[in-house]
Amino acid sequence: MAPKHLVLLPGLDGTGELFVDFIAALSESWTATIVAYPTDRLLSYTDLRPFVSGRVQEALDCDARDDLRRTTVPLLYLEATYDRLLSSSCKEEFSHLRPDTLFKSVPAPHLLLQREPQKAATVMMAFIRGLPPSPG
Repeated sequence: MAPKHLVLLPGLDGTGELFVDFIAALSESWTATIVAYPTDRLLSYTDLRPFVSGRVQEALDCDARDDLRRTTVPLLYLEATYDRLLSSSCKEEFSHLRPDTLFKSVPAPHLLLQREPQKAATVMMAFIRGLPPSPG
């Protein structure tokens, strides 16, 4: 199997350090890049506030449902079964928008990749290994 590469966004922690265990759980044929906030300067909470609050507002204002409907790539919805932040209605809506999505559950709370990195990595790698080869 050809090597696979993941690109991970850091979330609000800004560093991506929360992905260390998840990346370690990937098989040796996988590599990953973590996109992080700038580290060339020290940012205070005051400096970060406009960036973070802007990101939060962007996330709250974002409606990508039409874009999701139009996508044709295979999708995996990895669900943390004990997630108290995301409602089950999110999964239901996702299913409605893309009924071809593969839904997999892992017994874990929110922050699934951090709380159950080995289980999450195993499910994700199995999903990607099961995809048909891309043309070309």
